[in-house]
Amino acid sequence: MRDLRLLPALAVLLAATAIAGAQSVWNTTLIHGDGSPTDRLDIVIMGDGYTAAEIPLFHTHAANFVTAWTSEAPNDRYKNFVNIWRVDVESAQSGADKPGPCWTTPTFVNTELDATYCTGGTMRCVTTNTSKVMSTAALNVPGFDEVIVAVNDAEYGGCANSVSNYAAANSSGLQVAVHELGHSIFGLADEYDYGASSSTYTGNELGQVNVSIHDATSMAALQTKWHYWIGTEGVSAFEGARYYQFGIFRPKSNCKMRSNGQPFCPVCREATLEHILGMYHDPIAVSPSPSGGPYQNATIFSLSVPAAGAGAAWVATWSLDGTPVLGGTVSVSGGVATYSYDGSSLGVSGQHTLTVSLQDTTSWYQKATPLDPFDDVSWSLSDVNADFDVTVATLGQVPTKAGELGTMMTTVTNGGLTSSPSVRIGYYASNDPIITTSDALMEISLIPALPPGTSTTSTREFRVPTTVTNGLRYFGVIVDDLNQVTETNESNNAESVAGGPFPITADLNLTADAIIAPLTTPVLVNLDIAAGPAHAGKGYYMVPSLTSSFGGPGSWLGFYVGFVNLTFDDLTDVFVTGAVGAPYFQDFSGTLDANGEASASFLKPALPAGLPPASIYFAYAVLEPGVFGFLHVPLISRTASVLIF
Repeated sequence: MRDLRLLPALAVLLAATAIAGAQSVWNTTLIHGDGSPTDRLDIVIMGDGYTAAEIPLFHTHAANFVTAWTSEAPNDRYKNFVNIWRVDVESAQSGADKPGPCWTTPTFVNTELDATYCTGGTMRCVTTNTSKVMSTAALNVPGFDEVIVAVNDAEYGGCANSVSNYAAANSSGLQVAVHELGHSIFGLADEYDYGASSSTYTGNELGQVNVSIHDATSMAALQTKWHYWIGTEGVSAFEGARYYQFGIFRPKSNCKMRSNGQPFCPVCREATLEHILGMYHDPIAVSPSPSGGPYQNATIFSLSVPAAGAGAAWVATWSLDGTPVLGGTVSVSGGVATYSYDGSSLGVSGQHTLTVSLQDTTSWYQKATPLDPFDDVSWSLSDVNADFDVTVATLGQVPTKAGELGTMMTTVTNGGLTSSPSVRIGYYASNDPIITTSDALMEISLIPALPPGTSTTSTREFRVPTTVTNGLRYFGVIVDDLNQVTETNESNNAESVAGGPFPITADLNLTADAIIAPLTTPVLVNLDIAAGPAHAGKGYYMVPSLTSSFGGPGSWLGFYVGFVNLTFDDLTDVFVTGAVGAPYFQDFSGTLDANGEASASFLKPALPAGLPPASIYFAYAVLEPGVFGFLHVPLISRTASVLIF
């Protein structure tokens, strides 16, 4: 259908018909693509002439459009570079205007985007109000690139200016839609003429890539337009295009820009893929960051890009200091291709640069071979290692008993010549001043990646494990306690806090006065809590485990008391997976007094006779005030049990 950008009167027509103003926010759905707007071609499809009851029909038309557009070459190969958004615009009435002089009996309908045939006096040229369409698209899909409007009318038609329009209810509508986007997205000209009624073009050379004033001989001599395609895939210069029968040439005898049902010719196809890929430069993800480093040679390097569709594939060339090297792997998942290289396979020492270049060697792009839409990515490599050194370790709040909180400030420096990754630092309690991973782990955290010669300081809260017995304890840290990084010096990763040892009391701070409870009789179980002054004013939550062994699976008793599948981990001080329900535990929480003490009670309900014996195990957690419900909180007590038989 006709490209209205070629009609000088269009600007006047649109200015006369545009009705500016705020448009509505409509239901908007991503129906194709991964949704990432960066470096993607974002197409919006919206409907006009669809009433609220006809929105399901619009959904069908939009889905058909996605299938048609992404199946057309070369869109099929590069569809992962495109997002398509559906905007459910509702109209008061169905269809589109059919005005005079194209219709002897004009009809007009009330539609949201003012769809009309007979634009510019051409019966089949269906357009919408560009101003309304663009403002609606901007409101619903900020950052969009292109818009196509599906008009709910069976009359054959379509036209494109800055917006493509097509009659979606017509049997040829999808062919027209793909054709019109050839205009509005890719800047392609119509290649048909009006036969004997059209005149000879006598103007200057044309801007569209698929039309020219030069025949094949002249084009080859001047090295202009599609001269490099002549003789390939039937490309030459065929007279008649852009509505003129003579004086303008097209690349092939037939093409989608000339007739429905035809594929895009090689010249149009090349312009299409060039436009899609021309919007893309940066990978989706790169690991590790190219701005970091130098990295150790044993690092796994990777980058991810949208995967190419059937018939195309990105070819990765990995180079060391500019010389290609063998190796590398590729994996594809969810429309994303990830290219990786194991630096340990290089077998080199010293300082180097590893670079990856992605190219598409498709024969569909003849301007330059190979096609290279991505920026190269490079990393600096070095076999000189990082070196962690704990230069400061001091206590702030000093714990005095098992289960209590303490705070420790640490400073870690990378004294090596290579940037370090983010690694774990462990906080330990030891019987001697030498801190090792065999000591009691109290807490863990992460330090950030450190460039050479830089430091990071942090203060971390830790809790003395309840498994610690009475006695004197040293506290300290070990950076990279999982030994994940090879260092220049592995002997300076641990540091004991000055001023130790520190006395720790392991008080039994949870007791139960009802040790044996009859099965069929309600029994009130009272528990006394002594968390210590450090927890004064904080909330507590009593935690029951209805299992035969602490930390095992839930039992039959859970049906009666409302709690199942509770597990404890005394090392990391968290408990997971559980559900507390009223009324059984409604009085099983509260606030600790000034001494960090409280009494809690639990009513064991009457249970049916004949159930097997079981035990209820109790522990308690200290929380910030008012924090109850589903929990992942520190476990700071020992346990008490109630035997039920």
